[in-house]
Amino acid sequence: MIKNNLMTFIKSLRNSFSLIKMLVKEIKENKYISPKMLITNLYKNKHIKYKTFNIQGIQKFKTSNTLFLLGSGPSLNQINQDHIDHIKNHNSIGINKSFIKNDLIPTFHQFSWEPGKYNMYHNLFAPYRENYEGVICLVSFKAIARLIHPLTTNSLFPNGEVKMCLYNLPPSIQLNSNRGTFIDNDFKKTLNYRGTISLMLHFGVNILGYKTIVLLGVDLNTNNHFFDNDVLIQKFWSKDDRDALYMKKFGVNKQ
Repeated sequence: MIKNNLMTFIKSLRNSFSLIKMLVKEIKENKYISPKMLITNLYKNKHIKYKTFNIQGIQKFKTSNTLFLLGSGPSLNQINQDHIDHIKNHNSIGINKSFIKNDLIPTFHQFSWEPGKYNMYHNLFAPYRENYEGVICLVSFKAIARLIHPLTTNSLFPNGEVKMCLYNLPPSIQLNSNRGTFIDNDFKKTLNYRGTISLMLHFGVNILGYKTIVLLGVDLNTNNHFFDNDVLIQKFWSKDDRDALYMKKFGVNKQ
């Protein structure tokens, strides 16, 4: 028993060290705003109201056993009002820039908030902040380490009283040159592999316990998005930028 307790303690220390290491790295390399802007915004936004929830706390927003994951693939443009009405009868998680689909407001939303993209998200999300009031924002501690918070980067969050769930990123499945395929044991502890889709699959199944997951706008055969012709987004994120990013992250260049 002493041995088991010792191993648990060592594992806890190792996890804590990894978390601290990640936080320091994000603050140093990927912070969204400067220290000066941080202090200015904290004072300017001191009146902002927000509520934070942990994983257990957001269970009360679960009103269905079916969860729709809203990606950004071009197939999202094919849904009609009947589809939207059906989705609204269940729960949904918007992912990354799916907020541009203005007639489909999710229960939860997971922004990507990539490093160095504060100005882009500040401008892109501005027209949608009002409609997103009441949506629960899923915010990892990595995002907090990038100084993203309603008091510091308020323009990245919905209007009104902000609701956000703070969570630790789960471990991810690791593949290497010696093993290029998945095995059953990979999925016993996590569904998180790489990218926000797998992270939200893990969130929906292993954390929130949904029984049915429906993928919308998750088009694995293309890099294109439903918003590629949006005038505003073209000012900040061209197709060339997108393809370069996906090649760097995933080593693919789909059309």
